Formats: sequence, structure tokens, C-alpha cells
Amino acid sequence: MLAACACAREALVYLPEGEERPKAAVEVAERWARDEADEAECAGAAETVERCAAEAPDPSVTAAAGAALAAVRAVASPEDASMAASAAAEAAMHDAGDCAMLHALRYVQATCADHVRRYVSVTWA
Repeated sequence: MLAACACAREALVYLPEGEERPKAAVEVAERWARDEADEAECAGAAETVERCAAEAPDPSVTAAAGAALAAVRAVASPEDASMAASAAAEAAMHDAGDCAMLHALRYVQATCADHVRRYVSVTWA
């Protein structure tokens, strides 16, 4: 959950100034992870960020909202958590010019991988 939130936060830079709904949704998911919010509050935040995505003026904003949506939806459906990283990468790609696209993609992929390693421990047998 926290890895998804950290990845979603990487995409918030692609939102227009004053657009706070995706950030608020990520914050609700983070509060849920600390037992400070309930699933109903997360569901409400998901509905709000869905409206943000539907109203988005361009694909990078849509993807950034999608990253936040994946993080908050992961509360009820943990399998949605992985979508936060891919949506963050998509936001970076849509925002970058063609010449910078691969650099932006590599940066977001590496940063999100670091977030996952920080929050998810895996022991291989």
C-alpha cells in the first residue's frame, strides 16, 4: 500500500497547479495504512479522483490521477497497487517531449522500483 502511494506521489508533479484531488486521495490511502482512515473514506476519495481523471485536460493529468486512483483503490483491492507505478510512468511519458521520453520513463521506473523495495520485502526460497 505505501509503495503504491509513494509511486503515485511521483506522478503528482504532472497535475496542474491547484488540482489537489489526486494528492488528497493518496493522503487518505496513507492514513488508512496508519489506521487513521476507513474504507468508506477511501471509497469516497476514489470517486473524487475518478472525476478528476474524467475532467483531465491532457493524458499526463489523466495518468497522474490514475496513479492516485490505483493507490487508493488498493485499500479494497490490493492487486490494484501495482498500477500506481505504471500510471506514474505513463504520466511522465505523456508529459515529456519525444526526445526526453525514454529518460523520463527510466527515471520513473527506477524511482518506483526503489519505493517498492523500500516498502515490500520479499524472501526468495
